[in-house]
Amino acid sequence: MTVAKPISIVLTAPNSVMSFLRSRFGAPIEDLYVPKPKAQLPQREMDPLMVDRSRYARLLDHELDRQLLTEVEREDSDMLDRVRAALYQA
Repeated sequence: MTVAKPISIVLTAPNSVMSFLRSRFGAPIEDLYVPKPKAQLPQREMDPLMVDRSRYARLLDHELDRQLLTEVEREDSDMLDRVRAALYQA
């Protein structure tokens, strides 16, 4: 009769593996670690008139979306009313 034993595998973290390799090959950790510079977004000054135009365009788009939504809602409610009327007549 064969009895299966669970295999005990210890997975080490990549950091500990790299530390072990560095200690074996004599590479100091400080020489291998190079911090990445943080990327900075370019700061640009926008013309106040341009900001107002873009804000107005966003507000206009929002208002048009709201109007279209109310039209679609109205069409949906009309369709539901027709379906209800057809069901009650049957």
